[in-house]
Amino acid sequence: MLSRALTRSLRPSPQPQCLLRLLSLPLRPLHHQRALPLLTQTRLQSSSSSSRGSGKGILPNGWNRNHLMALLAILFSATGITLGLWGYSNYLSYLADTTHSYPKPVAKELRKALYYSLPSSSSPRDAVKHFRLALEQCRDLGMDPLSDEVTGIKIELAGVLLHHGLVERGVEVLEGVLDEVVSAAKAEKVDEGARRKLLRRGVGIAARVGEVYVGKGRYAEAEEALGWAVETAVREASKSPPSPPLPPPKDGGGGGGGEERLPVVKTPGQDIQPHQDWLSNSEMSSLLEALASVYESTNRFFLATPLYLHALEYMPPNNCHSVVLMNNLSATLSQQATAPTLPVSREQLVADSATPWAQKALKLASSIKAPDRTEECDLGCAVATHNLAEFAEILGDRELARQRYLEARSLARAMGAEEGVRRAEEGLKRVGGEGV
Repeated sequence: MLSRALTRSLRPSPQPQCLLRLLSLPLRPLHHQRALPLLTQTRLQSSSSSSRGSGKGILPNGWNRNHLMALLAILFSATGITLGLWGYSNYLSYLADTTHSYPKPVAKELRKALYYSLPSSSSPRDAVKHFRLALEQCRDLGMDPLSDEVTGIKIELAGVLLHHGLVERGVEVLEGVLDEVVSAAKAEKVDEGARRKLLRRGVGIAARVGEVYVGKGRYAEAEEALGWAVETAVREASKSPPSPPLPPPKDGGGGGGGEERLPVVKTPGQDIQPHQDWLSNSEMSSLLEALASVYESTNRFFLATPLYLHALEYMPPNNCHSVVLMNNLSATLSQQATAPTLPVSREQLVADSATPWAQKALKLASSIKAPDRTEECDLGCAVATHNLAEFAEILGDRELARQRYLEARSLARAMGAEEGVRRAEEGLKRVGGEGV
């Protein structure tokens, strides 16, 4: 099945080769192209007439040309210096705005650290050194180590370390901040508002740690960090009063108490209201999806399935990312482990659960129009079509599978997704209908 990981591989290249070739063609109008030989001819005639004249005429012309080139060089140099000074002054203004809430000794070191943190800088060690000096100044001045200012410096330091490939050191800084936040949240004298603020920050840091570990393929560490983040987020969300619900539709719809509900075709976001003082619905959905992807990557589909379903419930309607979640859900449902002693076979799971979710993904992706439509809807169409082809193949409907593989290949080709084309052609070979 094509799910979250393979969906990323279906993304078209950002700059197709044909576009690069078109951009390399001359774009000047024709009359500009004709002007070039005329200017050349004029210069040749000037040189000839000068040589036919007295010898005194040659030096002034040469001097004029050299003088003009010198003036142009001075002008361009002055312009470059002016632009450089303007950019540098703007950068200094940016640093001043960024560090204005810090005491002067801290701000001084922090400005240096931010300067050496620029993408163009080749001195990451200097950035780390000045970040640490800024933290030492914070400690010497008695600043609260859990304040937004001090915590922000630590997180920025971790970001610099991670950016330069120092993963262990970067994660060590993040986990140190996480330990401080969690310990402070468990203190007896902390009030409820401060406790929830600390835990919210901790959830964000843990999610970042999990993301780093996933990028390195270290799923055990990622599961530990993301598992704590999800557990904390869900627990605290249950303690929060929800925001006021949306008004009912004008036609009086919305369903009564006797309405039959089908869990496999639930509308995203219809039952869960955002919480006033906790994570937003999109943040909750992202957390659940991140942990689900870890379970999926380690072939624990029975754990990933309910998390994808719960993440989908937090999504608003007409959102293209819901298409991605539906595709992932259909993929994990189709790969559930079954045994002869279980009342459900794999074919039943594919027919009754996986296929309806893929169909729902395809329908949603086709229904979303601009401005809500994004690239994820196009990718979702291709992935859902491919998954439906595989489901039809599993259920023995080779003709339907052939049609779906042809559609999936056509969609992938239109997007420039070579991986999708290759997978569709492999499926066509299996069902005996390679097509054209």
